[in-house]
Amino acid sequence: MLARVFLGLGSNLGDRLAHLAAARQGLEADGVMWLRASGIYETEPWGFTNQPEFANQVVEVALPEALGSPEALLQVLQRVEFAVGRTPTHHWGPRVLDIDLLAFGELSVATPTLTLPHPGIPQRAFVLVPWAEIAPEFVHPTWGTPIAGLLAALPTPARAGVRWLCGPVGATE
Repeated sequence: MLARVFLGLGSNLGDRLAHLAAARQGLEADGVMWLRASGIYETEPWGFTNQPEFANQVVEVALPEALGSPEALLQVLQRVEFAVGRTPTHHWGPRVLDIDLLAFGELSVATPTLTLPHPGIPQRAFVLVPWAEIAPEFVHPTWGTPIAGLLAALPTPARAGVRWLCGPVGATE
């Protein structure tokens, strides 16, 4: 069985929706095919809050054989981010495009450059709301709880800060 791979996309500079669409095009050019994409949600910034609001979405993807490891996929994600216009900034700072590898099947990884599943997921409504839209049943062994359960455990104010913006940009589903 193929690993279920989930990505979180976000943008808060310039034409946010165009940046998310460009991310899809860039990923597909590398053979990363979108299986399911959530709608796009507008969210308040996380961590460093003095910046514009984000447009966020979560996608489930299928990978070509050449990207069969998290490390290989991470390199593609970073290349696409920079091709779309991301420039280095401070931690949690504003960005044209951010692509997070949220989960790579049931793998748990902890290296200096990659931690899987992404450690902040259980506290981040801006990830859990769109993820629950496309895969509420997904359970990673680290959490032992489905995405829908993680979302339900968040305080109501956290969930209220995630507002529907539009359907998936450039989607064919």
